[in-house]
Amino acid sequence: MGDVRVRDVFVPHGFPAWVPFLAVAALAASAAGETLERVVSREDPSFDCANAGLTAGRDGNVYLFSTGPARVAYVMRIGPDGREKSGGQVAWNGFNEAAANADGVIATANAHFTHSVITYDKKFERIGACADFRMPGPTSAPTSVCVGASGDFYGLDHVANRVLRVGPTARIVQAIEFKDVPRPGSVRVSEAAGQLYVAGGALCVIGFDGVERWRTKLTGPAWAVDDAGTVYSTKAAEAVINRWSAAGEQLPAITLAKPKPGAASEAKITHIAILGTELLVRRNDPKELFQAYDLASGAFKRAVASVHERVGVEFPSLVWTAGEAVPFTIDAGGGPFGFRVWAAPFGDTDWRELRLKDGRLDVPADCAGLYQVRVAPTLNAAAPSEYALRTAVEVRAPGSRGTASVWTPFNRVHWARGEAIPFSLEVRTKDADAPGAVTVSLRAAGAADGEPLWSEKLPLTAGKPATATIPADLTEALAAGRYALRATLPGFTCVAQSLQLGLPHRAVPRHPLCRLRQHELDSRPLGLRRQGRRHPRERGAARREPVRQPHQLLPLSDGVRRQSGRPEARGRPAGPARRRPGRHLAAEGGLRLRPGPRARRLQRPRHP
Repeated sequence: MGDVRVRDVFVPHGFPAWVPFLAVAALAASAAGETLERVVSREDPSFDCANAGLTAGRDGNVYLFSTGPARVAYVMRIGPDGREKSGGQVAWNGFNEAAANADGVIATANAHFTHSVITYDKKFERIGACADFRMPGPTSAPTSVCVGASGDFYGLDHVANRVLRVGPTARIVQAIEFKDVPRPGSVRVSEAAGQLYVAGGALCVIGFDGVERWRTKLTGPAWAVDDAGTVYSTKAAEAVINRWSAAGEQLPAITLAKPKPGAASEAKITHIAILGTELLVRRNDPKELFQAYDLASGAFKRAVASVHERVGVEFPSLVWTAGEAVPFTIDAGGGPFGFRVWAAPFGDTDWRELRLKDGRLDVPADCAGLYQVRVAPTLNAAAPSEYALRTAVEVRAPGSRGTASVWTPFNRVHWARGEAIPFSLEVRTKDADAPGAVTVSLRAAGAADGEPLWSEKLPLTAGKPATATIPADLTEALAAGRYALRATLPGFTCVAQSLQLGLPHRAVPRHPLCRLRQHELDSRPLGLRRQGRRHPRERGAARREPVRQPHQLLPLSDGVRRQSGRPEARGRPAGPARRRPGRHLAAEGGLRLRPGPRARRLQRPRHP
């Protein structure tokens, strides 16, 4: 990595907490260049290849399982050579793990409200469910399931400190209880050795009689047990497999051979499994399903790739220079074409397209500071695309000695005309001759030259930002549009604050206090209210109410609170022409108001 020059970047107040880390990353120029990558899976949409788990089935197949983004769980069956692939959806709620016996019967561990081990046939049709697992509080069982040589499944009930042995028809065969296992989370079995392996804070080996035989500390989260009872464990970032015998003796470790560059993924290991004489390794890589190694020597055999598309972007550094071209290569692998490149100041949505021609990207001369860059085969920057790539870069002025950054509170961009705009300014440099004052100017966006609309010279104090305010009368006189507030300091990278002025700022009028509630407003469609028409449910044109002004709706002088038997006092006119009680229509406002419960009680006719 190159030298990290923190003096040349400034992250203003108001950005999220992760932005300083992104800013530091933008300063680190890699000698090998930067690469962006987007992998689009073409497996079943319910299958999440990047986060899938792996297990070896007793039927000689490899099983991968995952929970998708649309509340579905998926189990994939694939041959060890990558052929004869099939799969199906299984119960999603609380899905944790899957296992398969020699007949192709699949069992899934579903915790939470399901709290069951559910079995499926070879066609992924549900057979049955064993729901005898406990589920108190926020955690519930089972969290893990495995399969023995007999074809029975073993589900971990960590809440009740037991393992339930379940047959292919989801009926309980045996309950094996255990004690003093710290935080049990997963289970494996060796029926030949008559032992259960429960991993949590430690690996505890328990006999079928519930008596603990030995325990040890696993070296990593990825672990497996073969039919003889040998335990295999590895760390996520290491290629060394540690082993223990069925009796708990430490065995020589296996070192996995490193494949040729580009032949297999080198991502972190998440799962391992034993399939005959092969060690299967699952890595956290969406381009690859699993790798196969020789179990005895650790020699690399093959890697089975997933069905996917890849889009890659390469450029030399995350630090760009304004006004210069950057080598920029887009590799879609024969997939989509017509990629475009956009850039916008960090925290803003003012995207502008950058010119890309002959593998070189032109950086505009007026760019300065942190920018978010988006690469996608779309016609505008906001359009969604599964091929889109994003990153953040820093753009510096040629020969920059430091930064002069201007920002508003919380980096606010949108303001109303007639609203005062406070801002802050800070200059950072290692030079001894730091400037004592800096001029800040307001110009229309894109207007770098000419007389500014407003400017002010701010004195600088070491270690403390300078503050000022654009007066409200000035913003009220400006036209609605986009503006830039920037410091003028030759030899420095002057980072501007974007401003978007909108409608005039007016005080919101307060409505007079009245006894009306929100649910009493007119519920007619907007078109009927504007035309002054009644809703079809309100039958009879002769019953139309007299017009009242909005401020005269249900005034206190109407007498609706009086305990009087006269119709006028109850809000209704006397005689045969009286209108429907409690209905008032506003001519222009379009509000139909109903009286409250007290008024309705007073409007009931009184009988002698």
